[in-house]
Amino acid sequence: MSEEISKVVKQQVDIMELMKEVCELKATINQRDQKIELMEQRIDDLEQYSRIDDIVISGLETTHRSYARAAAGDRKGEDAPTEEQHSLEQQVLHFFNSKVIPLDSRNLFVTPFLKD
Repeated sequence: MSEEISKVVKQQVDIMELMKEVCELKATINQRDQKIELMEQRIDDLEQYSRIDDIVISGLETTHRSYARAAAGDRKGEDAPTEEQHSLEQQVLHFFNSKVIPLDSRNLFVTPFLKD
């Protein structure tokens, strides 16, 4: 009988140690989850800061992005020809000026194209 009691006591000790380890692991997981949330927030803040001056405009008339034009041309992946870039710039300026937002070409920085 005493042998059975000692087995039960040993099993209880093992169970208690495992429960303690599980609690420690849960605490570690919670700390890591909090750290991940903080890092995700920092990434979001940095991404927002990097886009602070960006405005996305859709609906401009472009033709240089079509496959047919790229395949037929010899520009090999280059961006729009100068005359088309000028046209896009004029469309942007016209749009803002029509909304009574003063803007001239010196205020435009870059006009990259976003994927559809």
